[in-house]
Amino acid sequence: MMVRLVVGVALAFLCATGQAAAQDRRENWRLCANKDREPPDVPIRACSAIIAAGQESDVDLASAYYNRGIAHDDKRLYDLAIADYTEAIRLDPSDPSHFYNRGNSYSNKRDFARAIADYDQTIKMKPDHVNAWGNRGNQWQRQGQFDKALADYSGALRIDPQHVNSLSSRCWTHVRLDRLAAALADCDASLGLRPKHADTLDSRGFVHLRLGNLDAAIADYDAALALDPRQATSLYGRGTAKQRKGDTAGAEADIAAAVKLSANIAREMERYGLK
Repeated sequence: MMVRLVVGVALAFLCATGQAAAQDRRENWRLCANKDREPPDVPIRACSAIIAAGQESDVDLASAYYNRGIAHDDKRLYDLAIADYTEAIRLDPSDPSHFYNRGNSYSNKRDFARAIADYDQTIKMKPDHVNAWGNRGNQWQRQGQFDKALADYSGALRIDPQHVNSLSSRCWTHVRLDRLAAALADCDASLGLRPKHADTLDSRGFVHLRLGNLDAAIADYDAALALDPRQATSLYGRGTAKQRKGDTAGAEADIAAAVKLSANIAREMERYGLK
């Protein structure tokens, strides 16, 4: 009887231990996925526990690395994020999200070539990945390759004609290519979908300024500065519009505020086509 009792207690203990371990595993997966948007250290700990346990299939382990990469991105720890996405790709190279997120991390590090390579792979695997098209366009634009940027933003908009980020970015690309009518159309469309966006208002203000629509330019710059008072390009553009309207005092105040925020603002605006 004593032997049976000991065995029974041992089995009950093992069962309880197994249940507790299974519960811990489920909780770690819940926290690792971070659907409740906890602070990033929470999913990092949970994903790390899953990885350290070594009990998952390659595909599930890839998910743990991928989710930990997202959390590292949230903390701007881009090298750690890239390492996690790279391991996720090794374990499961069939998921385009792994390449896309690594591309975003490379983009944040201004490693344009590697970002483009990852967006290329994402689009190859998932041709309708609208954000990969748009983000690849951003890499081209940041390198001054505006024709390639324009092609990618247009590619994104073929997939989703209301992709607001691509409309806004294509507006500015048209500006850089001196296509002001096309720029105005894209900025109008973007602001029709997202009226309170400081960067797009700033871009449209600049288009109006270049076209000589001074009152419209000032109105857009006013709206942009209401959303972001430290936008140097909006201050400088508004100052220029006021200057051209004969408001010398207002122009000097805006331009001085812009220079205080960005010492090279005049050179920057000239590079954008403001004479």
